[in-house]
Amino acid sequence: MTIRSLSLVTREYGLNVSTIKFTKTQRAILDVLSDGGPHPREELRQCLDDELASLAAMRVHLSELRKLLRPQGQDIICELRHRKTHYRHVRLLKPYAVTVKGNGRTT
Repeated sequence: MTIRSLSLVTREYGLNVSTIKFTKTQRAILDVLSDGGPHPREELRQCLDDELASLAAMRVHLSELRKLLRPQGQDIICELRHRKTHYRHVRLLKPYAVTVKGNGRTT
């Protein structure tokens, strides 16, 4: 049995003003979602390096990706279509407020 290690390869992509570093898996998920259409959960699961990865692992990747996208006015939403879960990359009308740890200010 071969255990794959977590890839730390990152690529830089500009979103709005700042530059965000995405992991290889996050970039693969964004590439699938880039058309703005709904994509089934099974399609996104194929973006994971490990074909035996659980749905929980995919949800963790989506959660981390959302944390990077929300301050940029973007998000990944979950939709129920034809009794199946689909995900979509969207731009937000009103960006989330981000609280900076330490001083408690909202930026």
